[in-house]
Amino acid sequence: DRLALGRLPPAALGEIAAALVPADESLWLTDLLTEWTGGLPLAVTELINYLWDEGVLIARQPGGWSVDSVRQEACTPPSDLQKLIVHRFHRLPASARRLLALAGVIGQRFDVDLLRVSGDENLAVVEACVELMLQRWLIRQFPRTWTHTGRERDIVLFARGARRGVFEFAHESIRSAILADVNPLRRQVMHRAVAAALATIYAEDRESVCEATAHHLVEGGDVALARDCLTMAAERARLAGAASTERRYLERWLTALERANDGSEAPGERRHIEERIREIGSFRPPAPAG
Repeated sequence: DRLALGRLPPAALGEIAAALVPADESLWLTDLLTEWTGGLPLAVTELINYLWDEGVLIARQPGGWSVDSVRQEACTPPSDLQKLIVHRFHRLPASARRLLALAGVIGQRFDVDLLRVSGDENLAVVEACVELMLQRWLIRQFPRTWTHTGRERDIVLFARGARRGVFEFAHESIRSAILADVNPLRRQVMHRAVAAALATIYAEDRESVCEATAHHLVEGGDVALARDCLTMAAERARLAGAASTERRYLERWLTALERANDGSEAPGERRHIEERIREIGSFRPPAPAG
């Protein structure tokens, strides 16, 4: 079942503020959360993270946070959620910004090994940047599986502090805001870098990542190289009986040809794709027996 969640009421925002800071400071935080977030849970989370980034919220003993009165006076959050996320993104060191943008190009979830190869970066630098992203709550750990035995390797790595394995953005809106802030030409370069990294890492098993490779090559504007991967992806979908998926890759193939418009199109290539799409559209699965 899917449950539609409403916005948090002012009373709930007051509870959150009271749980974070002492009673004499919670009224200011409650008012700020109410006015700026409108009760949107993601906005509440990101505003609190922003206040921590800016040093407005500081750690106190024996636990919890306190409000720095000097920085409180100068605190003026950006006007909306996307601008606030981008502001937090820009507060990262240059190496972390570059790798986080590259992670966004890879997808909502990303593998540290792929990130390292795509960025042509030293593993120690990647791990330090991932650690910082975790501390800022921009990303979180993502075990490959939820089964107890399957998670053991990830749990051991995480417990040792090794920033390897699979991670994901804390929210899709964070990834979207970061990608929107990156120059489109720069994004194309990053997509091509990811495609090249996939080809390197999976040199002995290209077929297993043909779908992802095709996506990054198309987004990177390299239609000539994307053609083989799109062909492979469509064929894999056809053999699996996934007609709608096959059609999606064929349509992506057509879009790539139109976008390229560089004379690289083979004779009859477009006609072959269009005929196969029509075949899929006219196909009707047999009725179940009985």
